[in-house]
Amino acid sequence: MKKRKWLLIILIIIILIFTVRLITQEDDYICVDGDWVKHGASNAEKPTGYCVDGKVNNFKECIAKGNPVMESYPRQCINNNQTFTEIIENFCSTKELGGICMTLYDPVCGYPIKETFSNSCFACQNQEVVYWIQGECII
Repeated sequence: MKKRKWLLIILIIIILIFTVRLITQEDDYICVDGDWVKHGASNAEKPTGYCVDGKVNNFKECIAKGNPVMESYPRQCINNNQTFTEIIENFCSTKELGGICMTLYDPVCGYPIKETFSNSCFACQNQEVVYWIQGECII
C-alpha cells in the first residue's frame, strides 16, 4: 500500500513538471547561422552583440568567439588555422578633415591609434586616424 502511494506521488510530480514545461513559454534568443533568432514567445529584446554558433565565417565572428586579433593593417583574426581579415570601408574623406562636427554620440574606434571618438567626424578630425570602425574601441 505504501509503495503504491509513493509511486502515485512520484507520477503526479512528473506529470506536473511536464505540464508546467508545456504551458510556460521560452523567453530567449538563440544563435542560428550567425544571427539572433527568437526562440519561443520571447518578450526579451534581441541581443545587439554578434552571435557565434560554433562556425566562424568572418572577422567579426572570429573576434566574438574570443580569438586573438593581430594589430596589422587591416587587422586579422585567426580561428582554427583560418585567417579572417577585417574589411575596412570607413576611410576618412578630405571633406571631414576640415569640417564642423555635430555633437551626436555614435561612438567609433579610430585606427591605427585605437582611440574611441564620439562619432566618425571627430575621429577624422584627428590627423592620426586613417579609418574607423563602428563602436567603442576594445582594448
